[in-house]
Amino acid sequence: MHPSTTLQRILSGFAAILMLSLLTGCFHNYYKTIEPAPSNTDQYVSAPKYQNRYFILRSGDNAYHMSNVILSEDRKSIACRLDDLESDHMLHLYRGRDGRMRYKAYRPEAAVLNEVHLYIPVDTTARLHSGYIVSVNKVTRVEVVKKNKVRTIASYALCFGVIASVIVASSFIVAASDLGITVW
Repeated sequence: MHPSTTLQRILSGFAAILMLSLLTGCFHNYYKTIEPAPSNTDQYVSAPKYQNRYFILRSGDNAYHMSNVILSEDRKSIACRLDDLESDHMLHLYRGRDGRMRYKAYRPEAAVLNEVHLYIPVDTTARLHSGYIVSVNKVTRVEVVKKNKVRTIASYALCFGVIASVIVASSFIVAASDLGITVW
């Protein structure tokens, strides 16, 4: 077998393995949480742009889906029904994939981008499949989940850059070997 053909095969195999490992380790989608002041909780429950959000009540180690969310007229309490969390909405309970606030865009877990988390101290009166009223003053933290565009774009750009570099370097090495130039 001709030395340049062997070198080309080795380089092609190396490039294929490198590209495959890059593709499995790159192109991640990230999300972030915005934490407004708890005193603004009523705005996140009543604002029209949050009407179709998936509300999650976090009380100690427990997490509940808040359905039929209604803010009282005096804006001091939130009435809802506490239900089980759907599996698609459990990703942020563990801070995303591998704890890195990552999600897969074309899987049901992308539903994380539609969540609003309300944190309260442990409340033993919170029961599944029943009505619940929480005082707005009791909310200690609010997290609104959004796509982290900067981190997602950086992940994609880095991967494209590495792939392009591998292709260019492999091309130069193959071209140099075809010209009889010793690369190493």
